[in-house]
Amino acid sequence: MQSSHATAAVSSAFDDPNLVAYDGLAPVVRLAERCGLPALVREYIRRRPRRTALVPSPRRK
Repeated sequence: MQSSHATAAVSSAFDDPNLVAYDGLAPVVRLAERCGLPALVREYIRRRPRRTALVPSPRRK
């Protein structure tokens, strides 16, 4: 997800009371993007390969 690159203030309005908990999420995502967090995650975080049913698990015996 990439937010808009505009520097205007972010505002939001919710009509569902259950969504208010996420009101501050958009500014945090924008700050993380500006600080280069997505690039750092790609550089340092590696996903493990998925286990498949064809490979026996060493723990199952």
